[in-house]
Amino acid sequence: MSAWNEGRPAVVITGGTSGLGRAALLRLLRSGADVVAIGRSEDRCASLESELQAEFTTQLVRVVPCDLSTTHRTREGAEQIRAILRESGHLAVDVLINNAAVASSWRITTAEGYESQFAVNHLAPFLLTNELMPQLQLGYPGRVIVVTSGSHRNGRIHWGDPMLTRGYSMLRAYRQSKLANVLFCTELNQRYAPTGRLRAYAYDPGLMRTDIGSKSTAGIERMIWGLRVRSPGAIDPDVSARALVRLALNEVPKPDRFYRQLESPARPARRSTDLRDAARLWAVSAKLCASEKAVPH
Repeated sequence: MSAWNEGRPAVVITGGTSGLGRAALLRLLRSGADVVAIGRSEDRCASLESELQAEFTTQLVRVVPCDLSTTHRTREGAEQIRAILRESGHLAVDVLINNAAVASSWRITTAEGYESQFAVNHLAPFLLTNELMPQLQLGYPGRVIVVTSGSHRNGRIHWGDPMLTRGYSMLRAYRQSKLANVLFCTELNQRYAPTGRLRAYAYDPGLMRTDIGSKSTAGIERMIWGLRVRSPGAIDPDVSARALVRLALNEVPKPDRFYRQLESPARPARRSTDLRDAARLWAVSAKLCASEKAVPH
């Protein structure tokens, strides 16, 4: 049964124009939620918004273009979200799904000089969540879901060089960012779950047939990704989206903080639940985002 017995939940989802995000966006709308989605391409956002507004005429559906690679743009995106929800009569953000992610064979830096996978896959969810924290704590209770990966099990945080200025590789950066996702949820729950106003979950959607691994890759990495997504074990994004939306909108039967595809609670890597590392990563992230809002409990 849905946690929201009266009224429509207000859901925010990033990376909503393709892959898992688009599939989840459609399922959220079909479940009756009001949704604000974020995407990178202005043209794709405008086209998708027009298409969905024509179909879901009685619900709020907005698709906002926002570059999540920089803290400035992420804050601007949060302000747009707040304004849209206020205009539609929503005081709370009931669910925030941090889904957007990138992967790159090359070490790409953002306008702020941060390694792109760390910036988009971790710092953007960290900052967007904190920017929307007042609205999330008005939810029932507010729910934060961060889409991670089984790759977090082989990851480690490179404390002395999180931007991987030395020894960069796509997998090294990706695994670090996905471990950061689970550590972020660990610290969110340490800070806010005891208040009863917020719950955070890391969600592993499994190996999906999406193009994230082919957008900014080359050589053997692109070849391996192509083989993996065409393998019998790869699943359609809509399968993972179904479980993601159930995690977002339904009562969670157990207090587990990590879920895998097909709605199965699972045990994450031990290092992803290390409370000292989780608190340390929070402090590092707050400093990198230079956000006073991100620091206090």
